[in-house]
Amino acid sequence: MPWLRDVKYSQGECIALIHDYYNFLIKMYADESAFIWPPPDGWPTITAASLRGLGKSNDVIELLRHIPYRRVNTEIQSAPYSTFLDWTWVGKCGVQQGDEDWKVDAEGIANYQNVPSTVVGLTEDSELKRYLGLAAHLAGAEWSFGFESSLALRKFVWLTM
Repeated sequence: MPWLRDVKYSQGECIALIHDYYNFLIKMYADESAFIWPPPDGWPTITAASLRGLGKSNDVIELLRHIPYRRVNTEIQSAPYSTFLDWTWVGKCGVQQGDEDWKVDAEGIANYQNVPSTVVGLTEDSELKRYLGLAAHLAGAEWSFGFESSLALRKFVWLTM
């Protein structure tokens, strides 16, 4: 495994791996109709303007524009007790400066103020406070489990090698 400092972010590889993960869930248990797949040019509702209140980097916005999401009103789990956040819906709603509700949902109440602009949550808040976040600048994903504690158990799972 390469050192963290040697890992480079590749948007194309990251998108492909997220697509692969959704296809894995379909093969395992999920109905394909539970997911929506991005158009070739990306989701039109996910833009820097519609998500400006999140303060995320252009790399994060572009990544969110090109990955699949669960269809609204489906309960597909991304991992035990954790559901995917539909960023297309968030984009439709819009996130204004100072609106922290979506950040709390995606990044957790204990951590959302400290999450860098290059990291984004891919799952919604759950009763058990489990989150899956993607660090675009590190080419990695972080799985977090905790009860509103900044001392949550953390484990990195690398998406690109």
